[in-house]
Amino acid sequence: MRTYFLSRCIATLQLSTVPKVIRTPRYCITSSAQFVQCRLAGHSHWANIRHIKGAKDHEKMLVTQNIAAKVRIALRETGGSNPKMNAALAKVIELAEKNNIPAKAIQAIITKAETQKCEQTVIEAKGPSGSLIILELSSPNFRKTRNDVSRIVAKRLGVGALMSEGGSRHFFQTKGIITVIPESSDPVTLEEATDIAIMVNAEDVQPAVSEDEKECFEVVCEPAMLYQVLGGLRSSVLKVEDYGVKRIPNELVDLSEAEKEIIDDVMQAIGKKDDITIENVFDNIRW
Repeated sequence: MRTYFLSRCIATLQLSTVPKVIRTPRYCITSSAQFVQCRLAGHSHWANIRHIKGAKDHEKMLVTQNIAAKVRIALRETGGSNPKMNAALAKVIELAEKNNIPAKAIQAIITKAETQKCEQTVIEAKGPSGSLIILELSSPNFRKTRNDVSRIVAKRLGVGALMSEGGSRHFFQTKGIITVIPESSDPVTLEEATDIAIMVNAEDVQPAVSEDEKECFEVVCEPAMLYQVLGGLRSSVLKVEDYGVKRIPNELVDLSEAEKEIIDDVMQAIGKKDDITIENVFDNIRW
């Protein structure tokens, strides 16, 4: 079963000296190179598992399905099911082990991701009070997925909620986000990380906490510069933990608790579809 993933963005003001504090929202983009304090939608409200550990069956399911999505992405983008040759997959396996997923279950997830051919699709929808949701999904049947999700969206958000492809592009900017940590045990300050980022042509750096609860930095760049910046960072004292292209809202909107529950209901309904993997969710909601 595939389902959605809960998150909250946790960050630190300085990696080496300041305790963890909650910063929600974190930042969004007001111009191509200017950031203001608000939540980074690329790290979706549903995309991170560090706060859903626990004994409840539902929470365990969320963790397992998040791992399954990450395995699929690691195999598709990096290739190879041997973790010794696929660093991204090795990182996902380590995360799974920390969350007490048995070795047999991990192998079953990898085997299924290898053998099941999946197609990717993007669904864009309008929510209440000007909210927008972008879903990046994968499933064995592209047409069935679009039809199933369209029905769920229409039932809960209204017939006119589904947007045409690219309909939300003016409300988001696409950025490369690279998560890094110090290569050694020596602490690295935000100022030092920023100096490194400037040298490799990145746009901005923000302190954060990674999914496996390591203090880290997120380096922001233009998508076209992602691999150039990535290469520069790998040659520095910073170790790359994760990277990807994310959609960041130009502005955030405020929803009532009832409206947020409607959005959550949509996500839960999609997550209950056995053949759908939610790979990423982006929104412009101030959670």
